[in-house]
Amino acid sequence: MKTKSLFLCIVVLFVTASCNQDPIFYTISTEPALKEAYIKGTPSNMVVFEREYHLDEPPQIIKVPILYVGSERLNWYAKRNYGRNTPQGQDPGSSWNNADYRIPQPGERIIQLAATENYLYALWSTRTGSNRTISRIGSDDDEWTRIDPSGYPLQTIYSDPVSGRLFAGAGVGSSNNSVILYLYEDDSDSDPDNHVLEFRLLKSATAVLSGTAFVGGSHYLSTRGSGIFRVEESVLDSGVTINESHVHHLDFWLEPGSSKKDHLFMGMIRLEDSNNTIIAIERNGGTLYKVDTLNDLYEQIEYTDHESNKTTVATGRFATGALALWENPGDSSKKLLVAGRQGSLVHSTASSIPNGYVEFDLDDNDSLKIVGITETDLARYEYPRLKSVDHNDRYIATIGPVPINHLLQAPEEVSVKRTFFASTQNEGLWSYRDVSGVPQWNAETN
Repeated sequence: MKTKSLFLCIVVLFVTASCNQDPIFYTISTEPALKEAYIKGTPSNMVVFEREYHLDEPPQIIKVPILYVGSERLNWYAKRNYGRNTPQGQDPGSSWNNADYRIPQPGERIIQLAATENYLYALWSTRTGSNRTISRIGSDDDEWTRIDPSGYPLQTIYSDPVSGRLFAGAGVGSSNNSVILYLYEDDSDSDPDNHVLEFRLLKSATAVLSGTAFVGGSHYLSTRGSGIFRVEESVLDSGVTINESHVHHLDFWLEPGSSKKDHLFMGMIRLEDSNNTIIAIERNGGTLYKVDTLNDLYEQIEYTDHESNKTTVATGRFATGALALWENPGDSSKKLLVAGRQGSLVHSTASSIPNGYVEFDLDDNDSLKIVGITETDLARYEYPRLKSVDHNDRYIATIGPVPINHLLQAPEEVSVKRTFFASTQNEGLWSYRDVSGVPQWNAETN
């Protein structure tokens, strides 16, 4: 009898909850089956780089745009039969590690990637993680070239595709015990023995490098504890010895006559607006900052809500450093800035604290849409209501509990569907794609 009574109570509870349209049951009913990730663990960031390949019919050399991501090995994602004739209206699709686009492995365990127009760079380590090395490969190279970091313990690498400059962060983790290096190359002499390719010191006694952006001939460098620096590309290219006068430490604008320069930034991105706006994201609270390139300072981004209160634009909790631009493949007028978020410093997919990412709307000019925010929009900015691009319930049931380290939307040259990828902490590589007619997040499979 007790068992029967308990069963009836459960049935009554279910019916009552269903009648009340409890969203929990809707979430359960729409939850997609989670797939096992093809690229497991904690993948590196993703970059797009063109590699040269030979076609037999017709005989030609083509450059294939390829998305690369690292884990225990380097993986690549590209269109099938790129450059070959495809029946009009048909999408040949894209796939992982296609044998047509083989590339040698740079090392044992990929930590981070960077790409310029001419080179793909990889920061990698031995499987024990005791030694880290930087290697690079050109568009038509058959092997990787190691670049000696001059004894510095490497931590991060970042590049600018326009200038071709590579930067590296090195040190032991202390905010005052790290350095910023830049790769200097001089191959103007026809004698190969006189070819200079080496890392040089840009800034000492600083925090770990966490991002770069290039605007108006200047490189802006964010750090995890020392704010933001600026250096001119012309100075780096000249080959002169860098000193304190060449590296400008940007002020943080609080109020006239007040400044602070030690913010812990996890990442930096340049928007595609006409102002070349640079945005950096702070670790604690995920506050967004805008770089004022004219006055060598950075400031918090604020908005005025429906009650005329000024509030900083932030993700809440902890920023992971993942920053990416997203455009709706079916509607180019819908664009977002997407930022990775971690609700707790302890990784757990079972945590009730939301992780995943936060969306920030971009306007018609590709700038942050922070003017005239309505009460309806407020939740997206003030401790935002985390959601996926279209389906909040599917977001909560899939990638919502997972911290994201890196994000990237594949260009159309790589994926006709403009697939949006996420490198997660410990849960492998995920993507936002159409599954049986429904867009959703799930582990990326081969």
